[in-house]
Amino acid sequence: MAKLQLELKQQQHRNQMLEDRVKAAEQERDSLLLALKLLTQDQRHSHEKQINANDRDDFQQPNRDTHAIPLKNQFSSLAVEETSESVSASTTNLENQSTRKRDKEEIVLIGDSIVKHIDPRKLTKKKVHKFTYPGKTAEDIEKELNIINIQSSPSHVIVHAGTNNIPIDSTKVCSKKLERLVIKTKAKFPNSKVGLSGITFRQDIEQATKIQEVNKKVEEMAAKHDVMFIDNSSIDHTCLNGSNLHLNGKGSAVLASHFITFLRGNQPRVVQQSIK
Repeated sequence: MAKLQLELKQQQHRNQMLEDRVKAAEQERDSLLLALKLLTQDQRHSHEKQINANDRDDFQQPNRDTHAIPLKNQFSSLAVEETSESVSASTTNLENQSTRKRDKEEIVLIGDSIVKHIDPRKLTKKKVHKFTYPGKTAEDIEKELNIINIQSSPSHVIVHAGTNNIPIDSTKVCSKKLERLVIKTKAKFPNSKVGLSGITFRQDIEQATKIQEVNKKVEEMAAKHDVMFIDNSSIDHTCLNGSNLHLNGKGSAVLASHFITFLRGNQPRVVQQSIK
């Protein structure tokens, strides 16, 4: 009987692990799809800018008046719609009060050079305060928190640090410095949901094992402090630019998709404990 109970327990554990893997794969699929969408938007925007530039080259003296009449007609049409639909609009406004309130909430993004190409406008419709500190270590960024001044209380705070600690600190020291940064961040933004972004893959130095070890410790530490760990383990060599450290367009899009997942309230992957 004891043997059967042990086998049953082991099978339940294996089933749980499979379910977690499926869930993680689904979340990663969604992140990649979102990253692809962001990349497509970037390419479309660049293409439109090129077309506009070509149009300016083709027409040396454009007639500015040609745009005035359509704009006027559009606004006139909108004015009529507003008058005829005033009752309906009033009802809609009441229904959307909570949505507008959420849109007024603000986001704070704090990080080293890895986040420098993250476009805040693509993360959320909310206002984003972005603070980037190239070359700074976790302890440097901890000090920078003292001079960050946000008038309102942000709904979410994302912190990405540790990149510059990897070459100089041990796994234990690096994770401890990140823990102090987390504690300081929570103290400064006590009413905010804090997300700690995992250290991203790099190839400029042979530190892949250390990065994995630090991220594992940091993930466990984040859970202890009620902070969401943002898992960036899907970022690989195809996401790096020529420096083999910083992210290329694809890498920045994937990282942004992970941030968006956090902002939308999705839960991080769960750390599995092995059966003794």
